[in-house]
Amino acid sequence: MTTLLFQTKTTERMGIVVQNNTIKEIMVDRPDNNLSAGTILIGKVRNIEEGLKAAFIDLGLEKPGFLPENEYPLKDKAHFNSDLSEGARTIVQVTKEAYQDKGPKLTANITITGKGLIYLPFGDYVAFSKKIENEAREKYQPIFRENLKGTEGVIIRTHAEKMTVDDLLKELDYLRMKWQDIVESSKATKKIKVIHQPKKSPEQLINRYLSTDIEHVYIDDPQSANVLREMHPNLRDNIIFETEIEKLLPISIDGLIDQILTRRITVDKGVRLFFDQTEAMHIIDIDSSQYHSNKDKKSMVRSVNEIAAYAIADEIRKRNLAGIIIIDFITMRHPKDRKHIIDCLKDAFISDPTRTEIYGFTKLGLLEMSRKRESNSMLELFGEASRNHEMKKNNTSYGYSLERYLRQLQVRNVEAIAIKIHPEVAKTFKDNVIDVLKSSIYVDLYWEVTDQVDGFEIIREGSTNLVNDWLSENDRENIDKVL
Repeated sequence: MTTLLFQTKTTERMGIVVQNNTIKEIMVDRPDNNLSAGTILIGKVRNIEEGLKAAFIDLGLEKPGFLPENEYPLKDKAHFNSDLSEGARTIVQVTKEAYQDKGPKLTANITITGKGLIYLPFGDYVAFSKKIENEAREKYQPIFRENLKGTEGVIIRTHAEKMTVDDLLKELDYLRMKWQDIVESSKATKKIKVIHQPKKSPEQLINRYLSTDIEHVYIDDPQSANVLREMHPNLRDNIIFETEIEKLLPISIDGLIDQILTRRITVDKGVRLFFDQTEAMHIIDIDSSQYHSNKDKKSMVRSVNEIAAYAIADEIRKRNLAGIIIIDFITMRHPKDRKHIIDCLKDAFISDPTRTEIYGFTKLGLLEMSRKRESNSMLELFGEASRNHEMKKNNTSYGYSLERYLRQLQVRNVEAIAIKIHPEVAKTFKDNVIDVLKSSIYVDLYWEVTDQVDGFEIIREGSTNLVNDWLSENDRENIDKVL
């Protein structure tokens, strides 16, 4: 069973997936991350690269977007070059977010996702989720062929089997109208502009898990809860308004972030996992030195690797690792044991909505796999490398962490707090958070800006009198009242 939890009142909006009391996935929306996967916008052609068979599209960012020729609806090369001449405007959609020194990857084959359907204005085909049986395919194929117009196409999602044909056709009309609104919006401006941006939390995350058994959906805003009930009537009784989302989690959000940034973790029975990252790939190592068992060596190795396989799958999903992933399992000589571990990994990833490929073991005994990159990993979002090459929370994350802490103080009826804060954390807080907090919390915040602290450091918190007494005893020249 799946539980979805949404913290939407904070500036950094967060959606969390919990299955079997284990956090499986995190989806984060930040005001400074405005070109996430799925975003549709008007771009301007910067140049065509004949050798790459691609166009570079100006999106108003430092790095242009990359639009391959095979992602353009008109497959004729002449159309690609003429339609996308330098300076031409075009509607594009982000398929992969900007990564390292690369700009976003784009497509002009637009997709608009609904509950049961994915609408493709230029698809010109009917396709199905792999989980839909042949009998259902034979039922839906003629219905949608009859109702599609021109170049339209549609992908029928697993959740469609829980909907009536009438509901699916109504959704097709709704998605078609949504596309027409996007086209009209594009005609109304000549500037580079975002014209459709689905919210990761809760919109995209709920859509990712509609095909699973969703037991509960918790959200911290009553109005948003009502909107979700209208959008998903079949989940109406499962959608619950809850002010304190964190108390429903097995770990606090900031504890979860620290856990994600940790290179070494210990899982069941003392098995330890080490996560490293290079420019080209992620590397995961298994250490069994703390594992104790009375089994023979072969059985012990099989048991350790099995524990590691399921734990690694959880961590890959939670950290949103993507691209090439190499896993160094404890050496197994017998092909049967290797196959068992491959089967364990496949089983562990079966509920992962992101496409994953398990390729098998190399001659050196390393397991090769890959996972589709759709958005940045949680390591890139939350962390940065420290002096000892371990990951630590970055200044942007500390800014949003401070907001969460202040909201917790409000719940505890704490009246005032004084802190020391790093200049970059203070900048994030001022640029993205402070205006929202001024109208929603009533905690007095005093800070001293200094580069002598990582993130922020609490000096005093409690009643207004307690903090004022401390302020009166100290030099207030460098201390500002922020809230």
